Amino acid sequence: MSDPNVVVARNTENAPVSDRYSQTVAFSHYNNLSAQLPIDPATGAIVAGGVAEQATQCLKNIEAIVNSIDHDLNDVIRLSIYLRDIMDLNAVEKAMLLGKMEAYCLEQTGMTLKDYSAQLMAESAETVRPLSAFRVTQDGRTDYLVTECRVPVDVLHAATALRSYLLAKGNSAQRFAESLHSVADIAPEVFEDYADELRQGGGRVFAALDIDLDRGEFSALDTVDGWETYAIRDVSTAAWRANRKAGLGWDRRLELFAAHLEPRMIRCGGQGLEAPSGPSM
Repeated sequence: MSDPNVVVARNTENAPVSDRYSQTVAFSHYNNLSAQLPIDPATGAIVAGGVAEQATQCLKNIEAIVNSIDHDLNDVIRLSIYLRDIMDLNAVEKAMLLGKMEAYCLEQTGMTLKDYSAQLMAESAETVRPLSAFRVTQDGRTDYLVTECRVPVDVLHAATALRSYLLAKGNSAQRFAESLHSVADIAPEVFEDYADELRQGGGRVFAALDIDLDRGEFSALDTVDGWETYAIRDVSTAAWRANRKAGLGWDRRLELFAAHLEPRMIRCGGQGLEAPSGPSM
């Protein structure tokens, strides 16, 4: 090239190379890159797949060229994209976003996005999630349930769910146990084991609750005082008082809930409640 404005032309083996053009040519303080096709430099062939796979390969080629001249994609000022069908733009933008995420993940963690995601999933699987155990009696039937999730289900969660159920029940035949989300059936003995674990402060069990709609009673197990029992109507009112104001933190809601219930306790103490007389499920 004899043009005096050309400073240097360069190629890298990490992107498709041709004897017809240079991959990058520096003019003054700018570097202009040649257009990149979705060609795998290792095979010299267009990559298999659709628009997303082809866009990803084009971006890989561009990144390889930019890196070869001691820059990265953050230094790119302008990128022109040519599509046969404008409806493919979303797929291309998604590929570009994933590319940015991949680069950021590699820079921050030294791992690929795929490997880092797998590590996070493995760590999440190993994390012990708090669980809450329920004994729910209604219409002469008792259900023993457990829920396990990232956000612990405490007494206020249960009270709020019970109030919502009672307000919406009407003539519905649905039972409260059936309205609870993300719960699994357990045996009565397992419920008692969870209650014992909570008493001993094992840390895994967050709450043990005995809700008897036939008696109109709501009991929560306290690690110090044992079972504390309230009338369901009082629990429902306490849940309303705790949730009626928007913008309150959960700790403040719990304080309001407890303040309303404390003087209305029916009974307290004991290591266990009277077992329901109905069939267990």
